[in-house]
Amino acid sequence: MRLQHSTSLRSLRRRTSNSITRATRLLRTEQLDSRITLSGTPFDLSGITTTLWVDQQAQVALPTGSASAPFADISSAVALAGPGTEIVVKDGVYREELRLPAGTATAPVVLRAADGATPILSGSDLVGGWTSLGGGVYETTISWEPTALYIGGEEATNARHPDDGWWTVDTLGESSFVDSALIGLEANLVGSEFFVWTTHGNTQFTVPITGFDSSTGTITYDSPSQYLQLAAGDSYWLQNDSALVSQAGEWAWETTNGSTHIVVKVESSANLAQIETPRRRDGILASQFSLVEGFSVRQAPIRSPLPPLPLNKMGGQAYGCVGPQTC
Repeated sequence: MRLQHSTSLRSLRRRTSNSITRATRLLRTEQLDSRITLSGTPFDLSGITTTLWVDQQAQVALPTGSASAPFADISSAVALAGPGTEIVVKDGVYREELRLPAGTATAPVVLRAADGATPILSGSDLVGGWTSLGGGVYETTISWEPTALYIGGEEATNARHPDDGWWTVDTLGESSFVDSALIGLEANLVGSEFFVWTTHGNTQFTVPITGFDSSTGTITYDSPSQYLQLAAGDSYWLQNDSALVSQAGEWAWETTNGSTHIVVKVESSANLAQIETPRRRDGILASQFSLVEGFSVRQAPIRSPLPPLPLNKMGGQAYGCVGPQTC
């Protein structure tokens, strides 16, 4: 069996990672003071007539949105907002999906952080109900299909085999291939997948696994398309199987009958309280003549509800927001 390391892919990953790091750093440090749209038109804030307050830490029996009786969630304020409304949000992690109403050129809708605050808008929900499998590995079940998993804000790695480098396809059959390195592998693999890098065409794609025979090292799969085909000599790794979770920070998931089974390995059980996965498609749907300012946005975008028009083309804008996703 040939275990390969690809210098070109590692270099590509380093360059990509460095570019993302630089972009994120810029997003985190550049606070824009001017409320000028990209078209050069100033935002007219003189038409703001109503201010609603949001404070997640407030313990108010009958919140009204006033400074002394703020709402605990942003959605309650958005439900009352209209042209000329400013929503001011204090620190907290707000796990909501918001759709701002449209404002007007002279009376925009403003959603902004309170002075000195950086509220967090998260597209993820915390994951609980963990059961120990031993050795720092835990499992749970959730009701939605995750696209990623975060531990303390850091994205976990989808479990893979080998842990580093690549395996190589020995011989290819019809919708199957044989790899002698897989003989005796103690994993079911059905429902997991493999990520392949083809030697012909230099393409990369993921393929679901439909069958696995550990006695012969044979993997069966559904061919993704006539254009994405494997060949002997292609490089690949296995991923997203709970049996492959072997290092802290790795995870795998499988969805059956509407429920998703998650397995993760953590350095400490204290990390379990910090695990979250994306659940909402959008963070903020910002409508015409709306302004979003000063938020930290995690695992959810700020966008226009009318694609393909970008937010600034609709008279809306986002300022001073910080990553990891751009506003």
